[in-house]
Amino acid sequence: MFDNYIFDLYATLVSVRTDQTKPGLWKMTAARYGEAGAFWKPDDMQTAYRRMIKEEEQKLIDTLDVSYPEPDLKIVFRRLYEEAPGRVIGGSVTDEWIVKTMRQFRLKSRIRLRNYHDTHAVLQRLRDEGKGVYLLTNAEHEFTAPEIAEMDLSQYFEEIRISSDYHMRKPEPQFLLDMMSDHGMDPDRTVMVGNDICSDIKIADSCGISSVYLNTWHFDDDQILQLLKKEIRHPERVRIIRSGRLNKL
Repeated sequence: MFDNYIFDLYATLVSVRTDQTKPGLWKMTAARYGEAGAFWKPDDMQTAYRRMIKEEEQKLIDTLDVSYPEPDLKIVFRRLYEEAPGRVIGGSVTDEWIVKTMRQFRLKSRIRLRNYHDTHAVLQRLRDEGKGVYLLTNAEHEFTAPEIAEMDLSQYFEEIRISSDYHMRKPEPQFLLDMMSDHGMDPDRTVMVGNDICSDIKIADSCGISSVYLNTWHFDDDQILQLLKKEIRHPERVRIIRSGRLNKL
């Protein structure tokens, strides 16, 4: 029925759980910055991190005219160095230091990361059938690119687009429209597969393509119908897999 399958990543192909309030996360991060000459109290650093993300989001809203911005967190992690309340005069860090710090932060905050049981089999089946398989995910590149590699998923996709690289996130229509345009996708032959009605299914609805909703969060039917009624203009284009199992695709 479809020639092109565009997948979400987290809670669609991969089960993940993170906690940025984990004990020791901000103490570890503050210590790393301190070793580089930028001194934070852990609680103050956490507060500044959240504030800076909001500030970077607002900059994107103002400059790019998007409703759903996605900042590059490398900017935030660098600001945490440059705007530390205590910093060695003339100190600096490299881009490599920032990336390494971000990846250590992600690993420390991560509780679980695993593929769903059917992920590899379904993606391989679609490739064997000659389908175009793509990934469109809301994520930070430096957190997610290593996890895609760790889960051995890169091989299946003709293209991977991570929202922080494009400064917008689902359900911003342009995020999906640009991918479809770049690959010459026929809207009638393209489907979005995801677990989030307010993000994955909404962007598909806005762009005039079909979608498959995987209920991996195990909402009941009333919750699903209420979300569809609130967010989706054309629910007839949405296929619901209530079990959340990818092999029902």
